[in-house]
Amino acid sequence: MLNQTISSPTWTPNRWTDWRSGLSDRQAALVRRYVLLVVVLSALGCIYLWQINVITDLRHKTAKMHADTQEIEGMNVVLMQQLAERESPSHIDQAARAANWQRVGAPAYVQVESVAQAPMSSIQQIASTQATQ
Repeated sequence: MLNQTISSPTWTPNRWTDWRSGLSDRQAALVRRYVLLVVVLSALGCIYLWQINVITDLRHKTAKMHADTQEIEGMNVVLMQQLAERESPSHIDQAARAANWQRVGAPAYVQVESVAQAPMSSIQQIASTQATQ
């Protein structure tokens, strides 16, 4: 006589179909709802984490731009002070005097040496040396 196996091996191609067919329609619907809920919540979690990442990047960029703006404003204050100093009338007059410029219509004064202190020209020197000889 042939021996007939009463139990199936631990793995067979039909094992899962047997298990699935063992579920009632209500139980199968609950499993599908659970899987769908897990998928939807996972998708929402991924979207939430992506948005948090985007917001964090924007905050970092905004903070960097704010720091750059403050630095540029500080440099702008220094440049405005330098511009005010350079445009002041006293600075302009001083720079003009250093370049020997004069204002239009201003009298020009030239210092002339007196005749007694003036050096003799080369012709006068020759004439004086010839007269002494």
